[in-house]
Amino acid sequence: GGELLEDDGAVQQAAAAIVRLAGEGPLMVVHGGGRAIDAELRRRGLTPRFADGLRITDDEALDAVIAVLAGGTNTRLVAAVNAAGARAVGLTGADARLGLCSRAAPVRTQGGETVDLGLVGEPASPDTSIVEDLTRAGYVPVIASIGATREGVLLNVNADTFAAHLAAALGADRLIVAGTTPGVLDPAGRTIARLTRADVDALTKSGGAHSGMVAKLAACSHAAARGV
Repeated sequence: GGELLEDDGAVQQAAAAIVRLAGEGPLMVVHGGGRAIDAELRRRGLTPRFADGLRITDDEALDAVIAVLAGGTNTRLVAAVNAAGARAVGLTGADARLGLCSRAAPVRTQGGETVDLGLVGEPASPDTSIVEDLTRAGYVPVIASIGATREGVLLNVNADTFAAHLAAALGADRLIVAGTTPGVLDPAGRTIARLTRADVDALTKSGGAHSGMVAKLAACSHAAARGV
């Protein structure tokens, strides 16, 4: 989650955690940069817009997404991981068809409204060869959540969605979703230790899960249904 990458201290902490995980076996990292994107949009005089945690992205918003993710956020995180002792390589989904996408269909929100997300991608058959080659060679791919269509149109992709599709395509052992929220919370604010997919559906339909957690749970369900 981009909220873990908001300042130099946070980036260094994230890098240290990445290096620890890389010591357990091949690892790849997908990152967003939501709050930094929001700040960049406001700097440009624009208002961030969302539907159930998914960013509504027009041309101006996409320019900000690319500038933040492929520029500052990815470069700083890659440098910090290298400084912490691993060998990181920065990528986006535009590289080698890793983030091959189609335009996302309009979504029906929890409130019943149908919303066109704009220049947002839905992962479609990613080509994972570049990250498989890099991990075999001992590198840690650090991937900014930007996708591209077959025609080369760049699209904003939710980082949780991108990570889940990549994990499924790779047959990954684990998908770890990292953020500042300690987990999925019950009505009393306690972390729920385990969830079935039926529990996830119930939480989403009841409104117990909302905003960004809806996208995270959908991503985890997608990966878990495919053996991750």
